[in-house]
Amino acid sequence: MALEAKFKVQGKSLDEKDADGFTPRQKFFLSWANGWCRNTRPESLRVQVLTNPHSIARLRVNNVVSNMPEFQDGFACKAGAAMVRADRCRVW
Repeated sequence: MALEAKFKVQGKSLDEKDADGFTPRQKFFLSWANGWCRNTRPESLRVQVLTNPHSIARLRVNNVVSNMPEFQDGFACKAGAAMVRADRCRVW
């Protein structure tokens, strides 16, 4: 929401493609996902799930953005797609 407000003040859109073919909205989600990108062995995931109260990296990305209409709009996901929840949870 803050990025969208900043772009609006500047007279820009989050949904216009840049030279690389991605929109600023898409780049926001891609950079966020990249920050959580991990290769973790199944044994390590098991230990983490059993001992760590925090979600594993994949769920920290996929479970969050699948609740966000901004993600759905940014990537033109259709209703019923894997990354679109029918029963969304919205806090803010």
